[in-house]
Amino acid sequence: MSRLLIEQSYVMQMMIHLPKFKWIPQSRVATFRCIICGDSHKNQSKTRGYIFINQKNKTFFSYKCHNCGYNNSFLFFLKEYLPSVYNQLKIEMLKEYMDGKYKGKEPVVAPPEVVKEEIKFSSSNDIKHNILTLPDDHIAKKYCLGRLIPENKIKNIFYVKNFHQYVDNVCPGKYPKMPTDERIIFEFRDADNNLTGVQSRILTNSKNYRFLTLKFNDDSYKIYGIEHVNKELPVFVTEGVIDSFFLDNAIAQTGGDVIPNLDVVLGVPKSNIYIVLDNEPRSIDTVHRMETAIKHGYMVNFWSIDTSLKDINEMIKGGLSKEYIQNSILKNSLCGFKAKAKFHTWKKI
Repeated sequence: MSRLLIEQSYVMQMMIHLPKFKWIPQSRVATFRCIICGDSHKNQSKTRGYIFINQKNKTFFSYKCHNCGYNNSFLFFLKEYLPSVYNQLKIEMLKEYMDGKYKGKEPVVAPPEVVKEEIKFSSSNDIKHNILTLPDDHIAKKYCLGRLIPENKIKNIFYVKNFHQYVDNVCPGKYPKMPTDERIIFEFRDADNNLTGVQSRILTNSKNYRFLTLKFNDDSYKIYGIEHVNKELPVFVTEGVIDSFFLDNAIAQTGGDVIPNLDVVLGVPKSNIYIVLDNEPRSIDTVHRMETAIKHGYMVNFWSIDTSLKDINEMIKGGLSKEYIQNSILKNSLCGFKAKAKFHTWKKI
């Protein structure tokens, strides 16, 4: 029996040691609440601990916690935190090795020498690259510059050569069927700067999805920019990530209706949250999202700018200034009864 299979049998036994343990057989990954840091203290249902097959050396399992950052071989984790289990595993590995050695079989399991594994995860420079570090003629940098994204925003955008590798590196085994194409990525983080998800955009002509948006934590939100929010100022909520780069104190809620409790998520009163959807009064999706935002009591922008341009980025590229667009939003946003009355005359479908 190989070392990998022996370790896997012990990984399966971790359900009695690791809270909320769940084994995912198709990807051979275990998720659980980390016993080293206690995992999230705010949400007792979060499972930020992972045990998975090491991607660099596929002969053993690794342990990784996305809450405290601990990462090591599964064997070393056992030695440090569950020594009795480690001793049992060591004996079994030695027995398997000796059986193979003296019975004429090829010993596929070497006597375990436990060394601390320094495993590189999502910060690894060979997986993702800051756009500003790329040459000016690089496809990703040309895309960002072509969209007129300010440099202080580009610094938070990354390029990945292989999107599948990036996702599997951050969240092993959770999304096994991601494409391997090159993309730019916008990382979602919570107020404590913990990585919670990502939105990617393809850079080549491909049949794969142009945008892919993923949550790394099931109870997180697909919101970009929360970690930068100033709660004392108006918060603008755009439909697209790139649109949020051209407003002060802006975030982007990617996909779906406006979150009913967005004010709770942000810690900002609804009267100071401005929902800024695309300028598409004939779009069924836009109209529905706007109606939902009004229903939940947010300030909702009704575009008064005389333009056929559908979003903020197009308006910027069309020559309008950030200050002009932002002042227009503040001036033409309504809530409550006034918003409902305006909505019925604004929609054109």
